[in-house]
Amino acid sequence: MSLQNITYILGAGASCTSLPLVSDMKIRMEIFVDFLSETLNTKNKCSEVFTKNRDKLIKIRNQYKEILDSIKNHYTPDTYAKKLSLTGQFEDIKKLKEFLNLYLLFEQHELLPADKSIFRNRIQSLVEFSQKVAGSKTNYSLVLGEKMISNIDYRYDVFLSSLLLKNQTKNVLELPFNYRIISWNYDNQIELAYNEFSKNSDFREIKNNLKIYKIGDSEKENIKILKLNGQCNYFTESDGKVIDFYTQLESIIDGNPIPNIISFAWETAKNSVLYSKIHMMATTTNVLVIIGYSFPNFNREIDCYFIENFNPFKSGGITIYIQVPDVSEYEKIKLRVKLLYGKSIDDKKILHIPDGDQFFIP
Repeated sequence: MSLQNITYILGAGASCTSLPLVSDMKIRMEIFVDFLSETLNTKNKCSEVFTKNRDKLIKIRNQYKEILDSIKNHYTPDTYAKKLSLTGQFEDIKKLKEFLNLYLLFEQHELLPADKSIFRNRIQSLVEFSQKVAGSKTNYSLVLGEKMISNIDYRYDVFLSSLLLKNQTKNVLELPFNYRIISWNYDNQIELAYNEFSKNSDFREIKNNLKIYKIGDSEKENIKILKLNGQCNYFTESDGKVIDFYTQLESIIDGNPIPNIISFAWETAKNSVLYSKIHMMATTTNVLVIIGYSFPNFNREIDCYFIENFNPFKSGGITIYIQVPDVSEYEKIKLRVKLLYGKSIDDKKILHIPDGDQFFIP
C-alpha cells in the first residue's frame, strides 16, 4: 500500500489552550484595550513605551476602542473586514489589521512583570463580575485568564515531537514529506513550538525548515504549510528577528509601524500561487484531518475550492477525521463538509475524534 498524503486544516480551536476561540476573542480584545488604558493610568509604569508620547498612545488606544466596538457588532473580525472591503473602506481594513496584529502579539508574548500584574487584576475583576451575573457554576477564569499560562499551545509541541524527522543532509528537523497543513489562523504557534526544538531564533530559517507559504511570498516548491490569512508579524521578514509586543507598540506610537503581513484569503485572486498550492494539496489528499475549524460562510469560497477538488477516484477514497470535543459540533461540521463537497461521501469515511488533549495523527 502506498504512503498516504495527510492534510490538516487548522482553525482557532487548534490554538485554544494559548489563544482564545473566536467566540471568546471579543472578550480578550476588550481586555487588551482596557490593558492599554490601565497602563496609562497606573503609577507603576513598566516600560518607557508608556511614559513617552502619552498623547499619541491615548489617540491609538481610542482608535482601537472604535475598532473593537465595530468588531463587537459583527460575528467575527473577519466578517467585519469583508464588509469593509465590500464597501471600499480600505484604510479602515489597514487599521483593523494593525489592531489584530498588535493584539495577537500581546496574546503570544510574555508580558513584563508589572504589566502582567495589571492584566491579571483586570482579569480577576471580570471573573468576579461574571460569576456574580452567571453564578458560580460557570468557569469564566478559563476564558479570561488561564490561557495566559503559556504562550504556546502545548499540543503543537506533542504534534511536532511525534512527527519531526532529522534531515541528515541539511542537519535540520522537518515534517514528513506526506504531511501538509492548511491554517486559517493568524498566529505563530507552530513556529514558536518548532523553535523549542531548534532554538534557532532566526525565524526565517524556521519558516524555511517548515516550508511555510503565505500570501506575498515568492514561489516555492514542496510547500508543507499554507497560511491562508498570512500571519501576525512576530518576526521581521528581513532578518527573522523576533518583534515583541513593546517594540511593535513603540513603532506604532512613533508613526513607523512594522509592515503588517496579515492578508485575508479572500483578498487573493484565483490565479494566484496560493490557489495553485490549495489545488495541489486537495487533489493529492488521501486523509483529511480537521482540527478546531467549523467552515464559516465567510471562508466558503476557498473551503469549497479545496474540498470540491478532492479526487473521488483514489483507491480507497478519502477519509476525513473531524477533531472536536462536542458531538453536536462534529455533526454540524460534518454536514458542512458534505455540502461543500457536493458529491456523495460515505458516512463511514467521516470519523469523529473527540480527544482534545493532543492533535490526532492517523
